[in-house]
Amino acid sequence: MSAIDPEFQALLYFKDEQYRAAFCKLPMVLMTNEKYADLTNNARVAYALLISRFELSYQNDWIDDSGAIYFYYTAKKMAEDIHVSERTAIKVRQELAKKKLLNIQRQGLHKPARLYLLKPVIDPKDFNKIDALKARAKAPVEPTRNELGQLTRDAISAGQAKTPPNQDSMSRRAKSALPDMQDVHAKYINTNNKTR
Repeated sequence: MSAIDPEFQALLYFKDEQYRAAFCKLPMVLMTNEKYADLTNNARVAYALLISRFELSYQNDWIDDSGAIYFYYTAKKMAEDIHVSERTAIKVRQELAKKKLLNIQRQGLHKPARLYLLKPVIDPKDFNKIDALKARAKAPVEPTRNELGQLTRDAISAGQAKTPPNQDSMSRRAKSALPDMQDVHAKYINTNNKTR
């Protein structure tokens, strides 16, 4: 192997980075369109995985007589890939078929079904919802505070603890719940330590 100039070492791609960057595509319309509102997350993950399988089938030239791309993917294999039982994988396939996201063509006894991935329906109302999802993904996260104006554990673990608590953001009930001792009149403070 030839020696690489140290100046370029940090810019090189390595095998582990290619695997780390591998991902599945999940169409945002599956989260925005009312038709898919009751779709389980297992079904959404499976659909994203099916897109990857679909792309591989295209590369392998698995095209039927009508020109449609198909693939084979057993419920057992899907169960392994999305970490569910085979029974759940069968339900997921049926769920996708019911929502018209997957067409399952039975091939006969002891033969795997031929699967056709179907395009999700998109409505013009989805355009704004998808744009809003994209915008939220890019927007800075506001620190999360509790009723007393203190940063929550989630905010602290997300590194938002740099911002000092904003007393003006506290609710009236929270402000009145814990009065400062300096605001309490001296005659109301019990300095007698005896118990009655």
